[in-house]
Amino acid sequence: MVQLTNVVKKPLFPRFSKRLARLTQWAGPYATVLQMLLIGLIVLSLSRVGLTIWQWDRVSATGLLLEMLVQGVRADLIVLGYFVAISVLLAPFFAHKLSARLWRSFNLYWATFALFFIIFMELSSPPFIMQFDVRPNRLFIEYLSYPKEVLSTLWNGFRLALILGVGFSVLLGVTIYSVLKAASAEAKPWSSKKLLLLWPLIFVLVFLQVRSTTDHRPANPALFALSGDALVNSLIINSGWSVLTALASMRQEANSSEIYGSFPREKIFEQIKAAPWLRDLQFTSTELPTLHKQEAAIKREKPLNLVIVLEESLGATFVESLGGL
Repeated sequence: MVQLTNVVKKPLFPRFSKRLARLTQWAGPYATVLQMLLIGLIVLSLSRVGLTIWQWDRVSATGLLLEMLVQGVRADLIVLGYFVAISVLLAPFFAHKLSARLWRSFNLYWATFALFFIIFMELSSPPFIMQFDVRPNRLFIEYLSYPKEVLSTLWNGFRLALILGVGFSVLLGVTIYSVLKAASAEAKPWSSKKLLLLWPLIFVLVFLQVRSTTDHRPANPALFALSGDALVNSLIINSGWSVLTALASMRQEANSSEIYGSFPREKIFEQIKAAPWLRDLQFTSTELPTLHKQEAAIKREKPLNLVIVLEESLGATFVESLGGL
């Protein structure tokens, strides 16, 4: 991480930092993560309101505006709880007076990273919605395997949004670090006794925050699907949680070969060629074993001069006949 201490010498937004400090100093070693929680809720709520205004026609058609905003805060608490949980789990080992400086530095960088991630994902949402009509999801992760294609698409189709998004994210990252550093400067560590006695209670509260339900399974994005419009349902949650949930789901997916087993390549081609609509055709290429000539079903004196081109993931925004570039 960039040495932000050299970049920010004077606190930005000193009044906001002082107010944030007054609200959170009672939290002692947890002051910084509590500040992260409050800032995160503000940022995510403002982002949701902005996206709702942008997609007002579709949101208003569901009649779920109030429920959508309330449930959105619930979803925001879940994703912020993931980041809070890391600090809470480490607190019994490092949040003592002897290691207070190390603890404060860790929380400062961790909270800055968490808020940077959240803000970056929210800034990435409008271009992604324009392309896929939903918040960033597993496609956001899968397309990272094709950086050249993704960057080309972003640069040619969303150049201004890309430049503004990256620049604004970096600016906000520096600003957040400055605000958190100033707001947590006066936070005092607790005694080891107080720290260890209150830790079980704080752990349970954060656990409930992340689980967000008393059902046998913790809350997941499907729980927030309140309408028949997939876009509106995705606006209820936040982009950071959507992507993190997709990443966890992808890591848990079993390899298809472990489910279905293996099958010899030669037998696959034998079965394909034995299909009723293919068994009378000639397959003469060893390099392209499925290559064959298919005669037209209807004979014409003058054959139609028709070429069909299929291209996967070609967005309508790039097709001129559809109003694109």
